[in-house]
Amino acid sequence: MTSRAETMIERVELNGSGRLPPATTLSAASGLAWALIAWLVGYRAFGHQIWGGIVIAPLIGILIARLSSPLREKPRWVQIVGSLFFLYVAASCFALGMAILSPVHAPRGVRMSALLMQSVLAVLWGLTFGGYALVLWPLSYLNHRLVWQGGAGQLPVAPELRTSSAAIRTLAVRIMAVAVAAYVAWALLQTARLSSSPMPWWVVTDLMSWSRWLVLGIIVWLSAPLLAFGATFAADSEERSTSTYRQLAGVVGFAVFLYPGLSFAADLIVIVIKVSLVQSWATEGTVLWAPYYYRNVFRMCVPWFVVGAALMGMARAVRRSRT
Repeated sequence: MTSRAETMIERVELNGSGRLPPATTLSAASGLAWALIAWLVGYRAFGHQIWGGIVIAPLIGILIARLSSPLREKPRWVQIVGSLFFLYVAASCFALGMAILSPVHAPRGVRMSALLMQSVLAVLWGLTFGGYALVLWPLSYLNHRLVWQGGAGQLPVAPELRTSSAAIRTLAVRIMAVAVAAYVAWALLQTARLSSSPMPWWVVTDLMSWSRWLVLGIIVWLSAPLLAFGATFAADSEERSTSTYRQLAGVVGFAVFLYPGLSFAADLIVIVIKVSLVQSWATEGTVLWAPYYYRNVFRMCVPWFVVGAALMGMARAVRRSRT
């Protein structure tokens, strides 16, 4: 017992006044990123029940990192197979978290054991037969490699991400250019349908969906000075670029937090333009005055806000733990 206690004390001293090890911080951050992926994939299927898994996502990330740590010294093929195994373990843990909220939505009289089994089977079924496992498997392997390198202190130099107004406007121009080029290519592919379809050309070519990216780029370009200030503040740096993973996490968190708001603004502008052009304010335009519309939009944006704020908070917490 004494030697174990001394070992724990040494670890605390090495971490600097109880500071979380890099691997633990990376694991919690990766758990938040996986929570956002899970929400994007599973919200339509599970609804608000998915919040139970999102809440405990950082803990799942830390748990999986601890359980998978022995794979760090194993051959590459063992790591690849192990990353698939732990992807399913993490999904099962996420399903157990979802089951916490199940009694709120499930009929009365349903046992907790049945809710647990139902949630786990539903998540694993969708992961396997929905084809998501094939897409998420490589991401799981790369995530494990990153956490293992962080635990061994072998992380490569953090990529530099510029947060100046000029860099953000360059990004905005690229978004607009890609949006226009992609729409032109898509419209050319739909030329055969244009002559045979009774619908207007802008419906056939899905102009509204593509133009929202163009409008988003315009919004980003116009608000570049404000975005640059916010990104620099989120990075907690005096420089207009990132030099550490902590700063990078802050900027990524800021982008995740802000994206749904900017995207909704772009959607709203496109809808207003479309309704005005076709003069359908009396029919389609009425939804813009309905409170439920904005409540639903806010609910859809909340996971982005939570993950973004958590990443920025973690970046700040790491900064304070090192001072």
